[in-house]
Amino acid sequence: MRLLLPLLFLTGCTAGRSTFMLVNAQREYQAAVSEGAEERALYEITLAREYLQKAKEEDGYSSYGAVDQLCRTSLSWSQAAYKKSTDGIQIPDAGEVVPEERLPTPAQPTTPPTNEPVIDLDEP
Repeated sequence: MRLLLPLLFLTGCTAGRSTFMLVNAQREYQAAVSEGAEERALYEITLAREYLQKAKEEDGYSSYGAVDQLCRTSLSWSQAAYKKSTDGIQIPDAGEVVPEERLPTPAQPTTPPTNEPVIDLDEP
């Protein structure tokens, strides 16, 4: 009995471990979202979010083994999304798409493009 009690404290409570894993998974997910993973790593961040939501659901059912596995999977997808969103590739800004009929007509220059004097042959 004396050996069992310290061994029990060393292994930790499964409910405490699942809470720790949930907090870590939530923190990694938020870090990826703050780096723009929803725009640059949509697939990875979606999987991370879904696995995290399922882990929270399983935690409500006290299924701590499933929580541990789901949190590990969510962590790995969050880390992949974070890495993909911080890889340094810039997404070009497409800007507003305007149909051709709504584009403004360019203004005609009123002065000649060169510094040469303008000679009007119609004047007497």
